[in-house]
Amino acid sequence: LSRELGDRSGEGFALGYLGYIEYYAFGDLVRGAELLQQSVDLLVELGDRLTSLRMILGLGLIALEKGDVTEARQRWRAALALSSELRDTWTIGLYLEGFSALAAHESQAERAMTLAGAAEMVRSRYAVACPPPLRAKIEQWVAPVRDELGTRSEEFLARGRSMSLDAAI
Repeated sequence: LSRELGDRSGEGFALGYLGYIEYYAFGDLVRGAELLQQSVDLLVELGDRLTSLRMILGLGLIALEKGDVTEARQRWRAALALSSELRDTWTIGLYLEGFSALAAHESQAERAMTLAGAAEMVRSRYAVACPPPLRAKIEQWVAPVRDELGTRSEEFLARGRSMSLDAAI
């Protein structure tokens, strides 16, 4: 509909969220990535950096899902820098969640839990939420390292919760 109406910004937004639906609801990594990439390309062309950040997150999640930690890291590193520049606490929190999962994928348990604590700090301090499907996916990836650390995981969560926003970034 956005395309028919000539609403290119709406089209970029719709493509991105259709990509998320393909990924989260249907588990289709290929179609999800295609739609998210189309969204990012269009949003960047339109100069909508903030919305493009929300879609780049999904591309990194799909890369991580496929085991490509290098691609996830590259996408998220640049996006977190832009989130920081824009001071968009919502996307900063989401990217910290992502980096927590990335650390867990690399068996860096202490780092994963510290980043998870930093993401909690952002959600709490700035009253921003993590979408439930993302929260569930991150939890699935982080749970094994939390279990590995046992009661020590709380120490690292607390370390992350006590960070300033700039230190967390």
